[in-house]
Amino acid sequence: MFRDRFLTRTAELLDGVLANDHVFARIDELAAIVEPEMPREKEKWGSSVKAWRQRLGYLKTYLEIGDRRAELIADLRTAIRLTAEERQRYFGG
Repeated sequence: MFRDRFLTRTAELLDGVLANDHVFARIDELAAIVEPEMPREKEKWGSSVKAWRQRLGYLKTYLEIGDRRAELIADLRTAIRLTAEERQRYFGG
């Protein structure tokens, strides 16, 4: 029962709040909140707004480059011995 609930919830999260589109939107939303404070950050700590924007770009690139969903499913195959049938049932083809 726990296994079923765990895999069901994992699939829901991967298709919802952990889907790249949602994560990118959240990054942009939080960046918009933080960005007005970046000049003060630069004054106090010496960082630059350009470097901060560049790091946001690196984060998005990291998420885009690899198929994080496939990586997690592969990890589940190893960690909890996810069967091919379970993979298909919970995560599709």
